Amino acid sequence: MSSLVSAVNAIKFDLGGDDDQADKMSCRYSIIILVVFCVVVSTKQYVGDPIDCWVPGTFTSSMRDYTDNMCWIKNTYYIPLDEVIPNKDDDITTEINYYQWVPIVLIVQALLFYLPYMAWKALNHRTGCDLKHIVKILTDSTIINQDVREKAVRFVTQHLDKFLCTREQPKPNIFSKFAQHICIGKKYGNYMISVYFMVKLMYLINAFGQLFLLNLFVGNGFTIYGFEVIRKLFNGTDVGESLRFPRSTLCSFKVRQFGGNTHRHTVQCVLPINLFNEKIYLFIWFWLVFVTIFTFISIILWLWDIVGHTRVQFLKKYIKMMPDYHNKKKIDRRQINRFATHYLKQDGVFILRLIGKNVNEVILCEIVLALYQIYQQKHQKAFKSSLEHLNRSKFSDSESKILEHYDEV
Repeated sequence: MSSLVSAVNAIKFDLGGDDDQADKMSCRYSIIILVVFCVVVSTKQYVGDPIDCWVPGTFTSSMRDYTDNMCWIKNTYYIPLDEVIPNKDDDITTEINYYQWVPIVLIVQALLFYLPYMAWKALNHRTGCDLKHIVKILTDSTIINQDVREKAVRFVTQHLDKFLCTREQPKPNIFSKFAQHICIGKKYGNYMISVYFMVKLMYLINAFGQLFLLNLFVGNGFTIYGFEVIRKLFNGTDVGESLRFPRSTLCSFKVRQFGGNTHRHTVQCVLPINLFNEKIYLFIWFWLVFVTIFTFISIILWLWDIVGHTRVQFLKKYIKMMPDYHNKKKIDRRQINRFATHYLKQDGVFILRLIGKNVNEVILCEIVLALYQIYQQKHQKAFKSSLEHLNRSKFSDSESKILEHYDEV
């Protein structure tokens, strides 16, 4: 049990920081839930007694143990009480063959939820912007004194400025402006947001697809399992025993006797473990539906957030907190647009939004204002440099005309 707690704690604290709540639903909470369920089922299977079969009174204790083990390994089948038990194994069409594999399937499900995060971590590492480390620094700084927080904000701001300024810029031509809207890459400033949307789709496909994968595993229309339970509850019908997870089943097996003869035995078995499996997979069904809907809504909201107008509004919300903002309102509006489109671009705004989903707004405001001030300084410096270059060019033109005049004379 201590190993389980340590594993869950490792998942809890190792994942996250560079994602939003919808991602955490998949890569953190889903994994924890599935691992806990796996331990519960495994404990019942390998420590408890997963199956008990009712055998004739002539069976000895060793024969009774053999019957339990054989029926657990061989699979059982379900026949309603009002139907006749088939005489031949070939007539059995309702064999239940999943319950032995439930712990393994739960672990596979947990790994499938972890795969999108692995992809995000690997692709995000190539950008040179360690979002997880940035969020950790900012989160730790909130519980320490003001000086430490200011140092953390300054470090993160410098790191982000270096990341934004070291990106390769596309060569200016007639197609460059058009390419920024349709091409994907670091130099176009949309690599991280594109990768993130790809990972978001992986989360969505995984959560939705697992409903159909479990239908192949459990069978009997598992994809509508939750709807059937809801319908029974609304109709006031007793949910009772599920056909997908029967607790009372039959088991037929043959015993070889001396002389080459075989004797067929059919016994009735009870599967206490299916009491756990039924509740576990009912919860998993509703959880997968919830995660699918939550992830889909998250994708829609992110699509809305990357629209140009909402990007500017997002930045303006924090830049308005500058002491002298209202004195320079007309200038700031134009600068905010340039700040969003030329300096931050889509990746920069995306990073700020993701930081804001993991830290408080006070710290995010300080980072946005610090980056905006850096941008203003660079913009003013570039403007002065352009004026000086223009003045030098004008002086050179006048000087060359005077020299030409003296040459003619």
